[in-house]
Amino acid sequence: MTSSSSPRPQNVPAELSYPRRQPAIGEVLQASRRRAVDAPRSLVSAALFALFFALVVTLLSSEHALAQAPRNFRIPPYVLPDVESSEAEADAAALPDSPAAARKVIVDTDPGVDDAAALIWLFTQDRYEVDVLGVVTVAGNSTITNTTNNAGLILDWLGVSTPLIRGADGPLLQSLTLVQWLIHGPDGLWSPLYPDPTPEAIPDSVDAPAFYCEQLALETGVLVLALGPLTNIALAIEACPTLWQDVEIVSLGGGKFMSNQTPVTEFNYWQDPEAAAKVVSHSISSEALAFMEGMEPISPTLQIVPVDSFAQFEIQPSTMRQIEKTGGPAIQNLLPALMTYDFTFSSQGEASTLPDVSAAIYALDNRLGTAQSAQVEVLAGVPEVARGQSVIGLTFIEKIVMIAGDAGMSALTFRIFNEGLTDEQVAAEMGAILFSRPDNAMVVTDIDARRMHTIFLQGLRQRRATPTSEGPGVVSEMEDYENHLFVPFASD
Repeated sequence: MTSSSSPRPQNVPAELSYPRRQPAIGEVLQASRRRAVDAPRSLVSAALFALFFALVVTLLSSEHALAQAPRNFRIPPYVLPDVESSEAEADAAALPDSPAAARKVIVDTDPGVDDAAALIWLFTQDRYEVDVLGVVTVAGNSTITNTTNNAGLILDWLGVSTPLIRGADGPLLQSLTLVQWLIHGPDGLWSPLYPDPTPEAIPDSVDAPAFYCEQLALETGVLVLALGPLTNIALAIEACPTLWQDVEIVSLGGGKFMSNQTPVTEFNYWQDPEAAAKVVSHSISSEALAFMEGMEPISPTLQIVPVDSFAQFEIQPSTMRQIEKTGGPAIQNLLPALMTYDFTFSSQGEASTLPDVSAAIYALDNRLGTAQSAQVEVLAGVPEVARGQSVIGLTFIEKIVMIAGDAGMSALTFRIFNEGLTDEQVAAEMGAILFSRPDNAMVVTDIDARRMHTIFLQGLRQRRATPTSEGPGVVSEMEDYENHLFVPFASD
């Protein structure tokens, strides 16, 4: 996946909360009431009361849903200062206590530099108790052969024997893109930086859908951390749908106001929109199920970490210096590729981010993010510029319109003003619309970027071995690191 992100809107004062940037519902209704001078007063009153009743009953008003985010989608991200380790450590005492329960995790990934950083952190940190059941690869940042070899190389650096599963070699319908070469190099880890060729990984013989079905039949409480396109997961849901009913999926992808591939799409969902649409359509949030007595879930619980939140996890030159000084052997091996990854953005005047790292940290500790129940649709079968666009409805109005569509809303509006529906009837109609399609995802609207940054750096040094002589891929002169970079598009 790519870390480039389009600028956040700057035309709205950051100090204003999101609900105040749109007309209050009461103001809209008052304006409508003034225009409807010829309408019977009782019908207008009934519509006002019904709308208020529906808002209270469903708890889905914009005021309620969006007030939970300390920094919401339209506020520029928190910019991490370029500080040394000692200053970053000052914030460590305020970190929340780590959850006690161990997590059983399957990582679905397309390494990728930031995917590699996330994998290394996941295995080297000891703040959270994690049992990684397997690493499943998918084509995305590079070909399936390269992403599988990269995952194997990382596991070799880490010295772990976690099962490695070779996944889908391409999206369900789309062609695999080459544009990620500009960010991750042709092989995904900027191989020219390493003196020896990447060894060929030997993955387990079982295919990805079979692996998922086998593990979900054996284990309970599984967390699937999806850092790339959702191709493998879509195929696995199709293979064993009933086994996914209690499975939590944290998917890195999508965006509401921001994008990083086309002006309206994020890379992972753009790369395989059909897979993303399939996973989203089979998902239903546990919060929505609480409203639906007697309904049994038959699909996964999905949490989406979109561009709007993951773009806040920026890295600075100080991050590289701290990794060099305190990082363990595996992250030291990745450092040349990580520096080149950073240089590709900084040379263009853009901030470098590690989206996959933020998603991995959030997956293990949901308290480091703010999530809201949402209606989500992923567009497939549309022109390339819009394919994979995630339409995210958070407010009452957004959700009603997404579910009912214009035909449904127009029909209800006609009945309100021409059939004399009672307050109870209007409320029942709106309630029926909402409950006909429960929210299908929790969308992470905000992350605690500073604390995540501290947790990331702390986790990388937890299991560092005693210093040894420099080996392949270890860089010692950070002040001059641009001289060590392989820059394929540098001009003379």
